[in-house]
Amino acid sequence: MYNKIINSYTVLVFPHSNGHYCGYVRLPKGHKYYGISYEDIPIDVHGGLTSSCLEDDGTWEIGFDTNHKGDEDAGWTDEKVFEELKRVVKQLGNFYAFDF
Repeated sequence: MYNKIINSYTVLVFPHSNGHYCGYVRLPKGHKYYGISYEDIPIDVHGGLTSSCLEDDGTWEIGFDTNHKGDEDAGWTDEKVFEELKRVVKQLGNFYAFDF
C-alpha cells in the first residue's frame, strides 16, 4: 500500500491478495461529501464507487476497486489506479470547497 497527496487530498492505493487493486480518497470534515454514502456521491470512476467509511483519523474515505468482470484483462497496476484517483480528485473539486 502507498499513499500520496493530490491537490491536498490523501489518496491510497491498496493491493489485495487476489491481485486486484483498490483506490481510496480521504475527505476532511466539512467537505460536502463527508459522511455521505458512496452510493450517493456522483463521481465517475472505474466500476463506480464501492465503499465509504469513517477512518480513525476522522477523515471520510471513499473508494473503488478493480475486481470487476474483465478487469484481470485490463492490466490494472498501482500506477493506473493512481491515475484513476487523479480523475476522482478532479471531480471532488477544491479541497477547501466546504459546505457549512
